[in-house]
Amino acid sequence: MKNQYNPDKKITFILDHISQQNETDAKVCYTYLETFSAIKHREPNIVTYSLANITFDLLDYGYKIILKNKDKSIELYPGMKSVGQKEIRYGHNMLRVIMAGYFDDDIDINRYEL
Repeated sequence: MKNQYNPDKKITFILDHISQQNETDAKVCYTYLETFSAIKHREPNIVTYSLANITFDLLDYGYKIILKNKDKSIELYPGMKSVGQKEIRYGHNMLRVIMAGYFDDDIDINRYEL
């Protein structure tokens, strides 16, 4: 299943309830199971609030992985550099990486204001 990247497929992980997607063709998922089902059925454009599904394995299904907070978003991919110039590898647990704050500056999260 490797190397099936498709530029027309993407999955967007929303970190806050304020972010709105203007894409009418997106399959919007609120739970782990909804998101899992959308991925399994190869939905071409998924927007989800379930960070439990975030993994670089999605690249094998052809998805571009987007992380969004309010009006800021970044594409996640192996080899990218995080805060402190730490390289993100394919085998990293992406949920832990996000929760540890590696992308806070990129997507405008100020943990001191939470």
